[in-house]
Amino acid sequence: MLINGQGYQSQDFKPSIKFSQPLEVQLLSDGRPNLGGSLAGSAGSSLYYYWLQLAGNDLYIYLNGTITPIPGTCLVQNQTVTLPKEQLNKLERVGSTAGAKSFQIQINNCPKGYNRIGYMLEPVGGVIENTPGVLPLTAGSTAHGVKIQIVDDKGKPATMGTSITVDAYNKATGGSYAIPMQASYIRTDAIATPGTVNGALNVLMDYR
Repeated sequence: MLINGQGYQSQDFKPSIKFSQPLEVQLLSDGRPNLGGSLAGSAGSSLYYYWLQLAGNDLYIYLNGTITPIPGTCLVQNQTVTLPKEQLNKLERVGSTAGAKSFQIQINNCPKGYNRIGYMLEPVGGVIENTPGVLPLTAGSTAHGVKIQIVDDKGKPATMGTSITVDAYNKATGGSYAIPMQASYIRTDAIATPGTVNGALNVLMDYR
């Protein structure tokens, strides 16, 4: 249980704590296998999980519900997307793109039972401000003023650093899903020189 966002051990609080945030109860794993089951139970011989002594009153916190373990997570395989060779003069001004290549983020073998699964795109090297969907250059790049931009199937720059819900996920069945994307070169500076252009992107999954 968190009080004002901080966890405390069971003890007499001296001095007393003034609440400035709602109380929060979290379920944590202790490392043992999660076999599931009911939360209905007690702390010792009592029916409640927490007992707080407030000014003039006692507060009892009860928990009720069922924990259902879910066997495993989704699988996202590594892949390499190779853009075609392009002439620098096709990137005639800042913001110009060329060499588009379609690909899919494959999210496979998701087990059933999650309320929601999401994915987050994390550029290797960090998110570049004010350049939506653009990846920083990674090792081996020799070009200057040119990077790689990722867009979705509607041509909108991909959202980086934010969890995106996999809308097609079905809690009752699970399954595999393909997220259509497109990569292309993009000119990012007024002065550009030719060379190799490399970028990398991590796909992080989250589950609820």
